[in-house]
Parts: sequence; C-alpha cells; structure tokens
Amino acid sequence: MANMELYFMTKSNLITIGILSTVAVLIVAIFIGTYNNVVNKEEQVTSAFAQIESNIQRKADLIPGLIKTVKAYTKHEQEVFIKTTEARSGKTDINDLIKKLEESQAKTKELAKGAKNKLNDEEYMGKLALMQKKMGQNVTQLFAVAENYPQLRASDNFLSLQSQLEGTENRINVARMSFNNTAKDYNATIRKLPGVIIASMLGFQRKAYFEAKEEAKEVEVNF
Repeated sequence: MANMELYFMTKSNLITIGILSTVAVLIVAIFIGTYNNVVNKEEQVTSAFAQIESNIQRKADLIPGLIKTVKAYTKHEQEVFIKTTEARSGKTDINDLIKKLEESQAKTKELAKGAKNKLNDEEYMGKLALMQKKMGQNVTQLFAVAENYPQLRASDNFLSLQSQLEGTENRINVARMSFNNTAKDYNATIRKLPGVIIASMLGFQRKAYFEAKEEAKEVEVNF
C-alpha cells in the first residue's frame, strides 16, 4: 500500500514537473520570438531611415552645383536684374534666394549627419524634416526665378541638376512615407502585448516620425 502511494506521488510530481517545464519552455519561446520580432522591426525602421538620409545627403550635395551654375549664367545680368526687381515693390532678389538656399542646405546637411542616432528624438526629427522641407522650397523658388534667364533655362547642366533634384525630392517623399509606416508598425508592436513587456524590460523606445512640426511657410515669388 505504501509502495502504491509512493508510486502515485512520484507520478504526480513528474506530471507537475513536466507541465511546469512545458510552460517554462513556452514562456522562453514566446520571449525569444517577441524579442526577435521587435529587433527585426527596429532594424526595418533604421533601414527605412537610411533611405531618407541618403537622399537628403544627395539633395544637399547637388545644391552647390546648382548655385554655381546659376551664378555662372546670371553674373553678367544680375546688376540689371537686381535694379529692376528693386524698382518693383516686393520682388525677389536671386542673391537672397541663393543665400537662403546655402543656409538651409548647410543646416540640413549638418542635422542629417547625426539623425540616424536620434530616431527616438521627436524634436530633432521634426527639425530635420522642417529644414529639409525649407531647402526644397528654396530650390523651387530658385527654379522659378531662373525663368528670367533663358540661357540658364536652356543649359544642359542646369536642366540635368533640375531633373536630379526633382527626382531626389520625389524619392525623399516616397522614403518618408515608407519610414513613417515602418515606425508606426514598430511603435504599435512595443505598445501591445507581449511586445510591451520586452520593450520595458530591455529599453526599446518609441521612434519619432519624420514630419515637420510646423509648416514651412511658402515664400511668394513675384516677377
């Protein structure tokens, strides 16, 4: 009788140990699977931002060539053009546009250098998005003023730069949407179970979206 009781107690203990072991293995498997999923999504965010970063840098690198080309074709006409525009209230000076473009280009390029390490910084990402948007607006304004220079408009170099900048701007817009969607997916993952547990334990943080927090005001260009 005692042997029978010992047998059933041992069997019960083994079953309990088996159940606990299975639960433990299941918990570990869920933990590992969730961790890997969060890591993969974070890597997707980083990869998506790399596309934005490379295109912003390309856009910024094209600016000096554009300014050099514009200056080369307008230097003989600028004095007359400036006097004409100054004589008309509210007209835009091409030199002012070039200066604004140079400033926005320099600030955007500088911000973009450190952005990949600050994807959690909403304020920083907002500043970068806003500055790159202003740079794009300055380029557009310079193209508009360039309409006053037929020889410049017909220049192969100018047309090539215009095409490259417009293409790069389109790629930035596509990359921005892709990044924001990827960041949204990641952010949702670390807020929902079981991701939120992994995120709180291992320090995974919310990613900022690439969007300007304040609208870059369009500057009217008059002729």
